[in-house]
Amino acid sequence: MRQPFMVRDEADAIDLGTELFAHSLFEGRPVGFDVETLGCNPEEESPVENARVWCASFAWGEQRKRNTEGPSDFFTAWCPVEYLPRLSTWLGAHAARKACTNGFGYERHALANMGIELRGLDSCTSALSRLLDPGKNGGHGLKAWGQRLGYTTIEYEWLVGIARPGNEQKPKTKRVGRGKGAPVVECGPHTIVHWDHPELDWLWENKPERRDSIVRYSVQDSCMSLDVFWAQLYELEELRWRA
Repeated sequence: MRQPFMVRDEADAIDLGTELFAHSLFEGRPVGFDVETLGCNPEEESPVENARVWCASFAWGEQRKRNTEGPSDFFTAWCPVEYLPRLSTWLGAHAARKACTNGFGYERHALANMGIELRGLDSCTSALSRLLDPGKNGGHGLKAWGQRLGYTTIEYEWLVGIARPGNEQKPKTKRVGRGKGAPVVECGPHTIVHWDHPELDWLWENKPERRDSIVRYSVQDSCMSLDVFWAQLYELEELRWRA
């Protein structure tokens, strides 16, 4: 994954909007798009009036080739919420193609909470996953698809840490590969955090050394959304329905 372009002021946001329009309109390929939100658990409540957008990320580049192994080398960008209104024209353009994981059911409503319309969605990767294989082992989420394409995914819990009983914390581990003999590794240096504040906004303000990890976590989702979109499109083209 390439180092993302960081939007730090309004001029950067305008430059990013120009680049996104050039890619999604003139080159005719979708841009991977994702938002990180606070204040809403999507598994338990509606994003309408609850989800607060914290940042957005973007990924664009060449179309993924069939049977490619590993993640694609996309261009990426990261934008904090205060500069997102400068991108509202691109976000609301029907002709500016976008690939999201749950754009119809979540991102669209989260952005609407701040007065931004999201249009031009090419697909919802979770919906396409259910169309391809309703009973897919491992689920239809972005992480499962990303791991299938070769991404070493970053979980939110690994980023912000997990409060342990008695306030005792330790790094989370994961098994690399399948089978009982697969090695178990620690999930990175940014697992343990202040247990009373496992939120991105607190970490960003109080733990500046973790900002790079937060950005990578956000940008990876937009990269996977775009990569998964192309992979699912190829599978749909090869799908044969039973008579």
